[in-house]
Amino acid sequence: MDWATATVSLLLGQGSALLGLWLRLSWRIQHEYAQRRYLAASVEAVAHGGRLQIDEHGSDGRRLRMELTCSQARTKEGKA
Repeated sequence: MDWATATVSLLLGQGSALLGLWLRLSWRIQHEYAQRRYLAASVEAVAHGGRLQIDEHGSDGRRLRMELTCSQARTKEGKA
């Protein structure tokens, strides 16, 4: 193997590994953004008198448990 062939194969190998890592990171970021948007929408939905309880474990055990409790709808008189 001459010098040019070795250099090209080394660059292609490292480049494809770097591309794979970049794609995984990009997917992970999109997943985290979607999860954050969902949580923000849920909190906004129960902001008026509701209750949101979140049980989240991290370190890639990845457990997210949510309990949403909405209050009853109020009438114009303020009664449920």
